[in-house]
Amino acid sequence: MEDFKKRLVEYARARFDMGQNYFEDYCGINKGTINSIRVQEPTASIVLKIALKCPDLNLNWLFRGEGPMTLSEIPNT
Repeated sequence: MEDFKKRLVEYARARFDMGQNYFEDYCGINKGTINSIRVQEPTASIVLKIALKCPDLNLNWLFRGEGPMTLSEIPNT
């Protein structure tokens, strides 16, 4: 899950110019949650909170590193 954590931090910096602590606060998740993702998978509740606050975040990129970071970068087919 280390890659998930890295991508999440990358997204927070690129999209909102926020570090981990501010991003956790913005998403309504507990402080230290992003760091804990290194050793345990995020719960569905955490992923849902992030997804609701960041609707442009490409979850396929977040989980697998595939595709662009944001959904707006995906061309319409």
